[in-house]
Amino acid sequence: MVQDVEQLAKEIGRGVTASEFYATALGVLSTASGTSSLAAGDGPTASGAASVALGNYTQAPSFAETVIGTYNETYTPNNTSDWDAADRLFTIGNGTSSTPSNAMVVLKSGNTGLGTSTPDTTFHLVGKMKYQDGTQASGYVLTSDANGNATWEEPTETTYTAGTGLDLNGTVFSVNSNVVISNYGGSSGCA
Repeated sequence: MVQDVEQLAKEIGRGVTASEFYATALGVLSTASGTSSLAAGDGPTASGAASVALGNYTQAPSFAETVIGTYNETYTPNNTSDWDAADRLFTIGNGTSSTPSNAMVVLKSGNTGLGTSTPDTTFHLVGKMKYQDGTQASGYVLTSDANGNATWEEPTETTYTAGTGLDLNGTVFSVNSNVVISNYGGSSGCA
């Protein structure tokens, strides 16, 4: 028995469109145009096969992509009907109608970006980061052990010698034991 799209797609709401097999559109102005896609909310579009767009004017154009939030950044996927590691898997949109943006993007490769829509490593952060584990203190540096476990530690004073008479000890440069520059992050003194 041959069935047409209208028998297999579901539309519930106002101004909604479900135009492919097994597509579902719910809410207001929702569009589910990918096979087995779901669009729910106010103005979302799920155009990739098996994609999901939830929220306020979100767009899920690649295969098996899920987008939540509001006004995520648009892009052109490599594939709308099959897996491509460079395409997005999960996105949280946090934009406005005049400035679409993404709070977080996870690519199908597993690369995750905060503050970037194109993460090029396992964890890609653009912006400031705060790490608190109870050991943090002013002036401490973040270090890791051989297993990659991070902790805050007080920096150690290290003396570096480059040639005869030139030394760096902590934040003090000296030549033949005469201080040349000290506290180079702030004021400096000459000998």
